Amino acid sequence: MSFLFAGPYGAVHQTELRRISRNPEVGPAHVRLFMLAMAEANQIGHAEFRAGALRKFLGRPDRATGRVTPSSAATVSDAIAKAKRLGMLHADSCARCLVLSSYLFQKAGRGTMSCSFHNVRKARIEAA
Repeated sequence: MSFLFAGPYGAVHQTELRRISRNPEVGPAHVRLFMLAMAEANQIGHAEFRAGALRKFLGRPDRATGRVTPSSAATVSDAIAKAKRLGMLHADSCARCLVLSSYLFQKAGRGTMSCSFHNVRKARIEAA
């Protein structure tokens, strides 16, 4: 794969990043959402979620029962807003779809090239 933009690039193991991001001890909410976005992003940098999924993701498990108490909608909104301010997430991000800038994230291989939430569909570009 060749990257669209010049610069040094690395790769992440999306499955491992997903596992790490689910640990509440990893860091603040905006960092965990950034990690989750990279773990779930498709080939155009969109990571779609069902309504309420990020509230559950940022929720806290009860130590006795293991049952997760969802975070508030404000907690999710604040975390997304902070990640946007810091350049971690694209301005189009919201609780239903976390978006990564193409300067920051590119993905080859498997994954869709569409987002039903943002109504975006890109055609595959075949390398010459």
